[in-house]
Amino acid sequence: MEEINLLSNPIAIVGCVILGFGILFTFVSRQFILVRLFLGDISFIKQRILGLFLGGVGALLLYWSTGHLG
Repeated sequence: MEEINLLSNPIAIVGCVILGFGILFTFVSRQFILVRLFLGDISFIKQRILGLFLGGVGALLLYWSTGHLG
């Protein structure tokens, strides 16, 4: 199996960033400053759904960019 350098792959970097935002929005309280900065005044359920969606998209991008999905 060959070694994969994720830093030279822009899709992997974007996938990591999206996954990070998904984790942030899923597990962090609404009072956290980054959540308020990016989402404003959003309901608890909408924040969690957005976090799960972004986490899934980021994970799929990261999985695809490493060559395991295609």
